Amino acid sequence: MYTKLNPKLCIVFVVCLVMFILSGCNPATKNEQGGTIVEWAYPADDQGVYHVLLIGDLITAGYVDEVRKLLGDNVLVEFIEIPKGWDRDLDALLAQIRERRAQWDLIQFNYGLDALRAGSDGEAIIPLQEYNELIVSALKSLQSVSTHLVWATTTPIQEGVEDYVVNGERLYNTNEMLTAELTALDVTTNDLWEYASIRKLDMLLEGKAEMNAIGYQMLGEVTAGKIREVLIRTYKAELPNVLILGDSISGGYKMHVMNRMLGKANVIHGNTAFTSMIDWAAIVRANVLNKEAENGKPFDVIHFNWGLHALKYIDDKGDLSTSMQGTQAVPIDRYEIELEKLVTELKKTKATLIWAMTTPTHPKTKWSVLGDELKYNEVAKKIMQKHGILINDLHRTVNERMATDEAKYKNGVHYTTEGSDILAEQISQTLLRLINIEPGSTEEQAHMNDWGTTAQEELPNLLILGDSISIGYTPFVKEALQGQVNVYRSVKADGSPENSGDSGVGLTKLDRWLGETQWDVIHFNFGLHDFKRLTPGMGVNSNDPTQPAYTSLEQYKVNIEKIVERLKKTGAILIFATTTPFPDGVIPSRIPEDSINYNKVAIEIMNKHNVIINDFYSLMLPKLTEYQLPVNVHFNKQGLQYMSEQTVKIVQQQLKQRE
Repeated sequence: MYTKLNPKLCIVFVVCLVMFILSGCNPATKNEQGGTIVEWAYPADDQGVYHVLLIGDLITAGYVDEVRKLLGDNVLVEFIEIPKGWDRDLDALLAQIRERRAQWDLIQFNYGLDALRAGSDGEAIIPLQEYNELIVSALKSLQSVSTHLVWATTTPIQEGVEDYVVNGERLYNTNEMLTAELTALDVTTNDLWEYASIRKLDMLLEGKAEMNAIGYQMLGEVTAGKIREVLIRTYKAELPNVLILGDSISGGYKMHVMNRMLGKANVIHGNTAFTSMIDWAAIVRANVLNKEAENGKPFDVIHFNWGLHALKYIDDKGDLSTSMQGTQAVPIDRYEIELEKLVTELKKTKATLIWAMTTPTHPKTKWSVLGDELKYNEVAKKIMQKHGILINDLHRTVNERMATDEAKYKNGVHYTTEGSDILAEQISQTLLRLINIEPGSTEEQAHMNDWGTTAQEELPNLLILGDSISIGYTPFVKEALQGQVNVYRSVKADGSPENSGDSGVGLTKLDRWLGETQWDVIHFNFGLHDFKRLTPGMGVNSNDPTQPAYTSLEQYKVNIEKIVERLKKTGAILIFATTTPFPDGVIPSRIPEDSINYNKVAIEIMNKHNVIINDFYSLMLPKLTEYQLPVNVHFNKQGLQYMSEQTVKIVQQQLKQRE
């Protein structure tokens, strides 16, 4: 049926394979994941371990360790390498694997480089149609109810590699034909061809069919992400949805962000533009709107970047080139126009947007000019400030946290696993700043309440803006004012309650919160998240009280002034709630005296603008032992109800006076 190998090679391989199987395989390198419990799509064995088998050539061999490292101790990754030159006789291998296939939750298969290997006549040794039939037949033979199959497309190789027929069109057609046929068989595609094709200059080893170190790392990141996507059900409908939108840098840190955000948010990844031919409407539709449709709800936060693929140099074919031989993909003047278009499309989603500054170029990277990202970042900063979009300065993070040991953290413009995790730490803390779920906060149980409001047209409208404490007392206010006032609060895109965060975040979201509703009363507060401590230059929460506050007292004054001026334009009665007291030692760190200092600034502004004050600080100070959670800024149910009672009285009084 098939052309056979040299008998000696067959014997050696089969013996090795049998020893591999009988030994039970060596366990994968294990990684600590902080004890996070992950829900999987396939059942674990008795020891809670999930089994994955990678079958492939020398390319797969190059990235298997990276896959093991990223998937960690939940997954045992086994690997069988198809020997070089082992042309077309898969029977022995497949027969052995079929005997054990029930023990694997997932099998990824690739047999690609031999499809490009040249015979004595200079042509590929395997005809295209025969090769396709071989792959389909192999995967069909491995199908089982309990095992998910993944086909990894063959990666590109450079021109002039000895013993290979380098025909990009042939390889592209092969991958496309197989993907279409295997999808119909319910086989998932891990499209390494597409990923590597646009990054060949970075990933391929010159003059060889193999990848370089960064190439193997990047393929490992993509493959680990695909395995996780297939096996792990981390999606929880009650959690906020976060989209990481970007290039291969974001592809490197996405799994680290997912791990750090487990149980806090659903983290999903999408791509921005890789070529100079850009259709932002189509890109947003494919990477944002379609993903929202798949998940059944919109994104709450979109963290996005587009920079390195704009400043790179390309040749006439669109492949990576050098500044001496190529032209810049998107010159700086066009970049401003295109980035404005991207922001316009993303703003239509109503998600909170966070712009990630483009990370540094590198002197070893041939396709970029060192320092070009600084010019592009300045343009991006201007656009984001114009639209009130938060900026996550990853460029600064790289320079400040990775400068001491570049070899440990960097691979050219890309990053090692350690470097990607540093970026993920910064991103996760930025996301948590927006999501604002702290231990003891009412957001942990917020999904248990109905946050919708069935408006009665004849009743006045009350909007409540504030942090997690306001989330806690809102249901009590709503219940007490039922039939008297339509009570609303700021909510996320999925309708769950939104923490208003610090005053800087509040300024960027005010217009969305206010919407088109005619508000009669707006009850608002900012404070606890303003004087929360952060690590300088990183934007992450700190437990060290000697670190600076998120918002300085001077900036807080500026922000609150702007917030009040914007709210006054609504014509609503404004009620400011002072920030509540708390004990020393809370985490993240806050200094108790800051409630007094920040309240003093806020009260001066409220008096200046004739804003009503709901003095929660004075109300709760003598009740902390009774109503506050131990060493926490949050309150128990009785404390929240107590706060709601004063709020209801003030709202009723103000509405009565307006009559």
